[in-house]
Amino acid sequence: MDTNRTIEKIQKLAGKKKTAKIIKFLGAAETEVAVAALEALATVRDEDSVNSIAAMIDSDVPAVRAAAAKALGEIGTEYAKTYLQHRAAKEQDETVKAAIRDALHVIAEKK
Repeated sequence: MDTNRTIEKIQKLAGKKKTAKIIKFLGAAETEVAVAALEALATVRDEDSVNSIAAMIDSDVPAVRAAAAKALGEIGTEYAKTYLQHRAAKEQDETVKAAIRDALHVIAEKK
């Protein structure tokens, strides 16, 4: 799979708000592809997008968890805030903890 071409495809799908097709890329073996899918879902912002992003904050891959935290921060809903606060309490990775703190800060600034 050509990662750059896949990321371009994800970005085009985001422009068309094709949530279901973007969600399929969340399970990609390439971290960059999963992160691109999370970023795309953050721009779509529908219920399926938010739920899928929230589920990815429990990923085994720290970079994916950090990207999910950032995406939830961009969405900025109370649901996103609650999910981030819950995850912050059990997160062990310092990079992900920082991403969660940053996301919560972004949400707080939006109010």
